[in-house]
Amino acid sequence: MITDNPSAETTKLIRCHLVNTYKEQTVRLIEFENFRLWEYLMTNKHGAIINNISLTLWINEDNFKANEELYSRTGDAEEVNRIIVDLYDEEYGFTTAITRFVRSSETDQVKDILSSHIPKELSISNDCHIQVIKGFSITQPHHPSKRPMIMGLED
Repeated sequence: MITDNPSAETTKLIRCHLVNTYKEQTVRLIEFENFRLWEYLMTNKHGAIINNISLTLWINEDNFKANEELYSRTGDAEEVNRIIVDLYDEEYGFTTAITRFVRSSETDQVKDILSSHIPKELSISNDCHIQVIKGFSITQPHHPSKRPMIMGLED
């Protein structure tokens, strides 16, 4: 995917730990704007516990490498890939894009999980494209603020 959109180069994410009902812990990277909704769904529908929440900035690999000296001073860098699944619905005439951010080591596993939710006839057609964009997330050290991070409108 070639784009002039600067948001394709960087994205604010929330990095957190999810503890499922079996007490298994995983790291999740959720787009900043979607985090509260995702958190609500995970805790209320799936009974998960969310903790160790921190702000990260995802940067595509080219941008990171071009500015690595600067980024190395801003926080801890971790290889994180952006997976984009583009699905074209011929009957309704529109495309749906699903985006997930995952640690590099989990990319193949998450691609397989996402693919398992695509109907077989669609997954093998030209109407389905899965793209992996390599990048890094920079996690800032915990901020000493006494209040929670502002993530949109509060109730």
